Amino acid sequence: MLQDERGKINYAKEEGRAEGINIGELKIVMSLINQRFGDIDQDISDRLSNLKSENLESLVKALFDFNSLADLLSWLDNL
Repeated sequence: MLQDERGKINYAKEEGRAEGINIGELKIVMSLINQRFGDIDQDISDRLSNLKSENLESLVKALFDFNSLADLLSWLDNL
């Protein structure tokens, strides 16, 4: 029983770490987008908030090729 509780605690810790990493990645992506394109709509912000970590990493790389906010929207539409 103690082993089961430790497993649950370790799982919760890993989930918390993963969520923290995702939040940090999202903050960086939002900062880059706001710097490049200015403030964005809440709808776009919400869409970005729902991205998984691997998508956020891909987006950071893709941002260098974007010339406009329309490019970002297109990228989001193609997920």
